[in-house]
Amino acid sequence: MILLDDDLEKFQIEKSDIQNIKDGRPVTVRCVDRGTNDAEVTKRYECVYDLLHDKRMSFSETQYEANTKYVQQAKERHRISQRFLLSLESGNTNSVSTFLIQENKGVEGTLSSRTICLMDATGSMSHLLQKSKNTVGTMFERVSLILKENKIDEDSFEVQFVVYRNYNSREDKILQHSPWETKHDN
Repeated sequence: MILLDDDLEKFQIEKSDIQNIKDGRPVTVRCVDRGTNDAEVTKRYECVYDLLHDKRMSFSETQYEANTKYVQQAKERHRISQRFLLSLESGNTNSVSTFLIQENKGVEGTLSSRTICLMDATGSMSHLLQKSKNTVGTMFERVSLILKENKIDEDSFEVQFVVYRNYNSREDKILQHSPWETKHDN
């Protein structure tokens, strides 16, 4: 099997790591520890495939955790949607009305805050995109709670995402942006 540098980029393996292994020098590896923060460990590898194995396992664990969090959020949204459908079927117009107003309310008033999040969407950062999405969901929930506590309209906070990609991407894909959003799940 032939592995190209681009193939290894998403696992954060660099040419210098491969050369260090060939020269018998140690390589610094970021390890995911579920109980604590991530840690960096310097380790000697017998061959490149051992490093690839460790990096793939770390990548998979990180992806799994991010995906699990995403599934939990989707499960909660599904539960809310199911409640809405039950209210719709039973003719509970108050509940239906409240749900629709909450989900479709746009920005009102003059008080607003707009935040732009610039993200690295190059190949080496692909494993962090789902984490970023989850973090944005958490951020929206916290902002919403703070705004509610201060009797400020929740929809006065807007976020726009801007991503930049590898230089070898098509011209129209190098820099992309989302519309302004007031809900994290749009």
